[in-house]
Amino acid sequence: MISGVTVYRSPFYVPHNVTGYTRLIHDFSFMLSSGVNWTRVLMKKYDAMVCVYPPLPIGIFPSIFQYLRNIPLIFHIQDLQVDAARQLGLIRREEVLKVLGWMEKYFMKKATRITTLTEGMRHKVIINYFLYL
Repeated sequence: MISGVTVYRSPFYVPHNVTGYTRLIHDFSFMLSSGVNWTRVLMKKYDAMVCVYPPLPIGIFPSIFQYLRNIPLIFHIQDLQVDAARQLGLIRREEVLKVLGWMEKYFMKKATRITTLTEGMRHKVIINYFLYL
């Protein structure tokens, strides 16, 4: 408990040398680890959920939870992870980038609201994900 709030911690893999491959393992290890905590809260009632993105796979459980419980999902974007991976050359295989981009777009489309850190990020989200739907 921290200031009256129950906090669940999720251990995950942190790579010593960050590459596209080790970053994917990092993100998916967090998703799997946090899945244990999601099962703890699945049957409780909430007014809304906030999903802080990235990491990319984090959107899986809130999307399922939103579907099952029919509650608003606020998707807070701190960075566009697939775009960053492409620009930094961390992932070069276009097929992988397309699948990851599809996931990113799917989570955004499921959201009731999307928030971002900056106006520039907001603009990037609109241009990359919503202008051509």
